[in-house]
Amino acid sequence: MGCGLITGPREDEDHYKVGDDDAQEIILNQQHQEPKVIKPIKALKPEDQEKYLFIMNNDIPQIQELLKEYACKYYQGYTGLMLCAQNKTLDSLILFAQHEQCLQQSDGMTALMIAVKNKFIDAIPHLKKEYNLTDDENRTALIWSILLQDIDSFKMLFEHEVICDWKTYLEKYKDKNPQFYQLAQEYASKVKY
Repeated sequence: MGCGLITGPREDEDHYKVGDDDAQEIILNQQHQEPKVIKPIKALKPEDQEKYLFIMNNDIPQIQELLKEYACKYYQGYTGLMLCAQNKTLDSLILFAQHEQCLQQSDGMTALMIAVKNKFIDAIPHLKKEYNLTDDENRTALIWSILLQDIDSFKMLFEHEVICDWKTYLEKYKDKNPQFYQLAQEYASKVKY
């Protein structure tokens, strides 16, 4: 499973594409919305098990060497950054965030969404470029925080992702967890957006 074209919310940011074999770093042409290839980035294959273990073991020196050469993509379309979000390894996540933000899986999931799903709120401030990115069902990380009823993630993301249709999701799931609904409504009423 590979990753698809990344389209971000802000026109001034780099966007990335990861294919099944090798990845290419691209930047979006603002006027014509056509990708322009900047440089090739070698993608890791599932057989690169040793390099995969560097991430799983939070081996910072090895990860620093790895990042000089690779955009890390593994089985199921996960990047090194996504694995760090899944495994809650903050030091490694900070390193990967410099190179791999805005990469998405084929279903549109980002490292930020994965961090929210795993209640890894310490990762959220380090993944700012992924604010407002959507998955294939048009859900942002804020929407994921509502679906999972995680008030901590909701509060951290609210001011950054209010362009999404958060009210619809909040209303839809209010009966599932009335306490979360009330806390989210109270917090939202205090924040100017």
